[in-house]
Amino acid sequence: MQSNYKKNTKYMLYSIIMIPLIVWLISLILLFSYRPLYKAAAYWVEGILTIKDYNFQRQETDKAHMFFISGSNSLFGISTKILEERFDYSIHNLATHAGFPIDFHFNLVKKYAKKGDIVIAPLEYNYINSKSNLNAWTYAQFTTWATQYQSLLSPEMRNQIFWRNMYSYWERLPFIYRPLPIIEKESLILHNVTNNTNIFSPEAYNVLALTRDGEFFMDSPLVKFSENLYITSDEANPHFIQELMKFNEYAKKSGIKFYVTYPVSVKNKQFDADTQETQERLKKYRQIYKNIGVNLFGDERFYNFDKKYFRDIPYHLNATGAALRSLLLAEDINTHVLGKEPSYDVNSKAATDKFFKQKEKEALKIIDELRILDKEKKEKKTM
Repeated sequence: MQSNYKKNTKYMLYSIIMIPLIVWLISLILLFSYRPLYKAAAYWVEGILTIKDYNFQRQETDKAHMFFISGSNSLFGISTKILEERFDYSIHNLATHAGFPIDFHFNLVKKYAKKGDIVIAPLEYNYINSKSNLNAWTYAQFTTWATQYQSLLSPEMRNQIFWRNMYSYWERLPFIYRPLPIIEKESLILHNVTNNTNIFSPEAYNVLALTRDGEFFMDSPLVKFSENLYITSDEANPHFIQELMKFNEYAKKSGIKFYVTYPVSVKNKQFDADTQETQERLKKYRQIYKNIGVNLFGDERFYNFDKKYFRDIPYHLNATGAALRSLLLAEDINTHVLGKEPSYDVNSKAATDKFFKQKEKEALKIIDELRILDKEKKEKKTM
């Protein structure tokens, strides 16, 4: 009897100690599953979102808005200033990174777009073939600087992040006291408003090198080149189709005009819009959008650029390429979105080629003028 009493007392004491300890450990793991801990990541993207949000919030305008959403083909390849000069809309380039899942871009623009606005998505070709599973790049962002943006992800992906955090807890623990290398929001905004005089971006992947519009506008030659297939499969990812249809329906109900257009691509042996092989792939690409009732507009040949217009491959244009792409995009928007008459005979290859060359000259003129302005600004700084 006394032996049982001692045994029960021993178990009771053991339970009193162990149960709180287990609860504490579980609570600690849950806490650090959500707490951002240092990991190699694209911390500069956080600054881009901060600047773009501030630029939207500070505007006092009665104009309707025109938004652009995509990965970095638009971050490096659209000039807000060029488009603002050509449309009576408030222009917002919300482009970030193609590593984000597609629902991130759609949920981001939902924060801003309202009835009467236009949303244009020059989505990278990889989105149509990409898998919806959590990849290493996405995981790194949403467990470091982007924990506050997890609400822009699907519930399924948020769950994947949670469970992955649980079993990678011990890997992350050594970085518990290491600060994240991000610039404080208020300091970044102050810099962008008062100190940012960037006409051209002096470097890539540095938030302080952005233009005031939150874009990389780089007056630099090609730094690397590689062949690229771009469209790797005829089969569209079901998750991509689902999210596309969902946003398309949301836009209709909200009175928002939603369009998809072509991203930029480098003309190379594997992807040349003037060849029959590439046109066959693009035909199937267009059919995917047609089948689900999403507006895809533009002439894909316009955006299949020579490599001289690229800063690096496969999606990053240099400043001249970005100016040219913006001019061509403005023409396509006028024709296909705003319903204006095209500036050239779209059924004539000769007329199309002539129009393209005119826009090349116009883009070069814009860049030459900006170079002069940039030089004058730098000379004033040294005086």
